[in-house]
Amino acid sequence: MSRLEKIYGVGLALIIITGLAIGLWVWQQRQLQARLDVLGRISESESFDSRTKSHLGLSVKAFGQAHAIAVATWQDDALLVSGLNSWVNIIHPSDLETMPDDGWQYTFYSPETQTAASFTVSDDEQVSRGQPFPADRPLNPRPANEWRINDAQAMRIFLENGGEDFFNSEETIYMTMQLSTVAEENRVEWLIAAVAEETGHSITIWIDAGSGDIIDTLLVQ
Repeated sequence: MSRLEKIYGVGLALIIITGLAIGLWVWQQRQLQARLDVLGRISESESFDSRTKSHLGLSVKAFGQAHAIAVATWQDDALLVSGLNSWVNIIHPSDLETMPDDGWQYTFYSPETQTAASFTVSDDEQVSRGQPFPADRPLNPRPANEWRINDAQAMRIFLENGGEDFFNSEETIYMTMQLSTVAEENRVEWLIAAVAEETGHSITIWIDAGSGDIIDTLLVQ
């Protein structure tokens, strides 16, 4: 397992199968090696396993809560590196509004200490912090204010550009979405991936989180 795969933690542990693994491999190739080293150290033991309600549409609010706790209890120079959430057993896109999820998990980086830590926002808006870990090299995340497309908007873009057709042609779906401020192209990006449990087919779409433009699409059938 690569270092980047480790950071995905519980969310990806539930959804990685052949098609998604291919899509995430492509995502790995879009990251700089220095950034991969930093993002690879959150262990599965740091995950928050609360599944009582969906957090779709709450990514910005959850980020604010996680960042406030990161600044208050960890490092006051905490910068956003990534945000992650995932869903299992999705039958129809409308299920994303009601099905339980993993909660939004955010990873922050401290330039002063060159360390990183993950913070997960639970369904009752409690924030759980993972164990901080050292960064192998300095990072230069894009400013969080360049993130203008929230998760609900990104999911709509995903559905309108192949995601809904994928749902119509497959049955039970596993989904993950990840925000990254350290994309190799020096922009904030969304990755949204869906994989069908029965067939292993998958679709992965990269979206510019500033403009909403489609960056790339990978369909595996």
